[in-house]
Amino acid sequence: MKDGAFTSHLTAAVVHEVDALDPDFTTVHLTRIGLASSRTEAGVHHHVARVPPGRVITVHGIRATDLPWTVIDSARELTFEQGVVLAESALWQERTTSASLRSVLLTCADWPGARNAGRVVAFASNGSESPGESLARIAFERLGLPQPRQQVDVRDAMGLIGRVDFLWAQYRTIGEFDGRLKYDGERRETLYDEKRREDRLREAGFEVVRFGWADVQGEAKPLGRRLVAAFARAARRAAISA
Repeated sequence: MKDGAFTSHLTAAVVHEVDALDPDFTTVHLTRIGLASSRTEAGVHHHVARVPPGRVITVHGIRATDLPWTVIDSARELTFEQGVVLAESALWQERTTSASLRSVLLTCADWPGARNAGRVVAFASNGSESPGESLARIAFERLGLPQPRQQVDVRDAMGLIGRVDFLWAQYRTIGEFDGRLKYDGERRETLYDEKRREDRLREAGFEVVRFGWADVQGEAKPLGRRLVAAFARAARRAAISA
């Protein structure tokens, strides 16, 4: 495009290399200032929007909306889950902040989809390392569970056991998204190491609940029951030790 067009929405998110959940790549998204109205033709969605000049940058040789604007644009049009994954990926990579997202949101508060984008910004955390962890947080919310702390180093008398994805400290319960604990300097762990470290967590008085993609999608009620049961076990153990 020769008229100052630039990539935006999901296409700009791809240019910025942030995580996307179930992305639809059948359409390329461009924003063009001079069009009379938005339209889609030949696999290209031509958007018309009042994007401030400072919000358009060059990434890998491609003109695109900057990342905060891209997240809000995408969140206005995608599902809540897809918007949260994009936002939390950008926040985890420390390439935007919640304040920056809120600033963009104020600029387009009366635009279509702004309410959905507002829900995304209000919910998004900077502690989700993967899309699965973002979906897990959404599942916890829908299940009525308290939001846990994220990426927490857990220690015992011997020192660091490991960094866990989720910690409900008040319930002495740990949640691990993909069945793998993360340790600095170790990208691969044997099953023996995982078992030994999980034993250390349990010996330190924690319940450990592991779950995967299938557990955090849909209603996720079975996961909710497992977590509530873990909370109860931890409470009983604390009562006995007291």
